[in-house]
Amino acid sequence: MRAGIAEGLILAPEHEHQRNEIPADRSLMSVTQAATTLGISRAAVHKAITQKRLPADRYGNVVLVSRDAVRRYKAAREQGRPRGGSGAQTTAKTPGSDVAAEGP
Repeated sequence: MRAGIAEGLILAPEHEHQRNEIPADRSLMSVTQAATTLGISRAAVHKAITQKRLPADRYGNVVLVSRDAVRRYKAAREQGRPRGGSGAQTTAKTPGSDVAAEGP
């Protein structure tokens, strides 16, 4: 079975001819599915794609992300969070640290 409505993939009629190019092995997921898996918004997934932090492919009007890439991205995000906290980071400031350095 090819990727389809069950995977949240609805190609616009003018792109329907590209459906056969999409792998049938369920190795790809939609941006919505990636967002749900990662616990972030769809906009955040698109931002990660734009910033080349999360590889993706476009099939017509649909952007698909590799399940493996989502797993790697999630692991990297989890490693980047402080341990034992709510995820909020605090930064200690030193006096004068908020003053821009002057150049030559």
